[in-house]
Amino acid sequence: LLLFLKVSACFFLASKDIKIADTVTISEGIRLGIVPSFFMYNLPVLFTDEEKIKYRRFDKLYDSCFKLFDYNFNLAKECTTKISPRWKGYWMDSPQAKLARERGWDGCTLQQAIINYSHNKKIEAGTAQGKKLPVYGKYDKLNEADKFHPEYIRRMANIWMIAMQRRKWLIEQADNKIPTTVQLLSLIRRKTIVFSSTQKMASDLSTEVNKEKPERCFTYHTKVKRKQDVLELFTKSNPDENWILSTVKAADEGIDIKDASLGIQQGYNSNSRIYTQRIGRILRIDELNPNKITLFINLYVDDYLLYGELVKSQEKKWLMKAQQGQLNVKWFDTVEELKEEIYEQLQ
Repeated sequence: LLLFLKVSACFFLASKDIKIADTVTISEGIRLGIVPSFFMYNLPVLFTDEEKIKYRRFDKLYDSCFKLFDYNFNLAKECTTKISPRWKGYWMDSPQAKLARERGWDGCTLQQAIINYSHNKKIEAGTAQGKKLPVYGKYDKLNEADKFHPEYIRRMANIWMIAMQRRKWLIEQADNKIPTTVQLLSLIRRKTIVFSSTQKMASDLSTEVNKEKPERCFTYHTKVKRKQDVLELFTKSNPDENWILSTVKAADEGIDIKDASLGIQQGYNSNSRIYTQRIGRILRIDELNPNKITLFINLYVDDYLLYGELVKSQEKKWLMKAQQGQLNVKWFDTVEELKEEIYEQLQ
């Protein structure tokens, strides 16, 4: 009991970003009998040909813009904001202007930018008339001196952000994720929790699964009415009914479903804490099933070749980062290979 409380406390503290002095690994937990037998599998999902072309285009655009910011994520994100000077107890250049000056731009001075900015604020307040002025002077893309104008840097930062969002959206909504998940749910008929990146994916999965057997899959996210009723119904369901909870973030923590023994993750990021929390949803000792064997399957978009060029998947990078330090992970290439492994483990 004390060991169980120790593991539970570690999960709780980690979820609150509180420093942890000691932890118990999953392997130790299995050896000590405080978590059930556990197997982790990674399974690739292939992009369609159309998705491959789109992803490569956005990935290249992302990288070409990111170079401008020396691959500094925080700097690039800061440069998507308003271009006006900042007041921090004293006036200072905007992030875009700071970077522009570092790149050799020597246009509008900070003092003139402050004057232009103050002029625009007076117009907005209705205390002055006239047209608004470009805070750091007019940007002329044909002028070599404006090659690194603050406005150019702001535009590049926003293109970078859009490319990143589109690339992420393609990964999250990959056409083959739901069919692969449905195939796995047909092969491994257990009480299951499926994690998606978006509410649409979670809802679409429920719709697809319920074509085979109505009301087998329950959707559980913030837009679902009577969400707690759904969770209670799923929690009390018999594991032999093989019901499925299709969720996004709502089930990451705070729920305890002892007889759920299969987890499938078809969307995530590199956050290892969230990843651990999700594994924890099925790593529960079930007194009614002392020989419980739990399985957790991660679906991810794999690297691929396009016109002879290797395109690396950001989702695969996220998965590898989230799994750092875990020793019980097996990678498979096809559902059939995974099927053979799982059937062998369950014998």
